[in-house]
Amino acid sequence: MGNMKRCKDCVAEGVTTRRKLATKPDGTLQPGPRCVTHHRLKIKNSRQARWELDLMLNYGLTPKQYWAIYKEQDGCCYICWRAQGISRRLCVDHDHRTGKVRGLLCRHCNRDVLGFLREDVGAFERAVKYLRYPPADRLGVDVIVPEHEDAA
Repeated sequence: MGNMKRCKDCVAEGVTTRRKLATKPDGTLQPGPRCVTHHRLKIKNSRQARWELDLMLNYGLTPKQYWAIYKEQDGCCYICWRAQGISRRLCVDHDHRTGKVRGLLCRHCNRDVLGFLREDVGAFERAVKYLRYPPADRLGVDVIVPEHEDAA
């Protein structure tokens, strides 16, 4: 047991209990070597650092500014109010003409709503009019889709 490798972070922290070392899919040890706990922490920290760098490089935002916008939006996508950025952070939305940051949206609203409609305000106004005053209602067409007849 004297020649068994130990986690370099555990040794540095003075942790005396032996922890299972992290391995690659092929069974070899992760560089370091590091225990599973410290390996996960290293991955988490490197992802966080990468996100912060991407935020600054792509949008000129600091993490503090991102979280301030997030808080201002009550911790959810500004459009759908569903996505909270828990499993996947909310996207930074910006005006593609001016480059100005507007807020945070879920991936779906950012790409499939704003992106698909190409930020056309008229299209959104028509969508609201469509939902409030459907053409079928204006014509007096009062038909329920067969699969929804029981719900009516």
